Amino acid sequence: MKKVTVEDGEGQIIEKKSRFIGEIRKASTPEEALALVESVRKKYFDAKHHCFAYVCGADGEKERYSDDGEPQGTAGQPLLSLLKAGDITDSVIIVTRYFGGVLLGPGGLVRAYTAAGEAAIKNAKLASMVTGTLMTVSFPFKDENTVRNICRNLSQNDIHLEIKDVAYSDRCDMAVICEKTGVEAFKKNVTDTLAGGADITEDEDTTMLI
Repeated sequence: MKKVTVEDGEGQIIEKKSRFIGEIRKASTPEEALALVESVRKKYFDAKHHCFAYVCGADGEKERYSDDGEPQGTAGQPLLSLLKAGDITDSVIIVTRYFGGVLLGPGGLVRAYTAAGEAAIKNAKLASMVTGTLMTVSFPFKDENTVRNICRNLSQNDIHLEIKDVAYSDRCDMAVICEKTGVEAFKKNVTDTLAGGADITEDEDTTMLI
């Protein structure tokens, strides 16, 4: 199950006087990821290296890494491996290095960049991506609290759903995203509780975070 970054994480380590500052941020596209790299590069303008890796797309199909002047394979590739091992997508890891004057060697660099990336991930908040169905539920105004209670009760019983919007006209039209495996349970609860007084339209499949 793919995960995405929903709250940024940051961590740093010191290795033989070199300081490694790791950050992980949400990036839905390669362009967004590269823009974030540039923002970090400006923030730490006096640092020697800004190495990064990103993975984007629902299936993690878009990826790239950069060693930014470090020996090939010692920085960007280990960061990419962290994202792929954690099944993380739509995210970029950036590790900034302030050189401390002592050479670490290839093995030392891999360990340091990996540790900084791990620290960033540890301090971030990740959420899992699941397939959901967007539905429109139409019902009389008097039943709004009843439908909201159904949503709340199902959420407390491991069926992930979210009320996205509510529109009012002659009836109440509620847009709900429900994880695909819970759609039938949701429809049955609403239909049975409102004794057929609700109309439910399945609009489209989408992704949701849990």
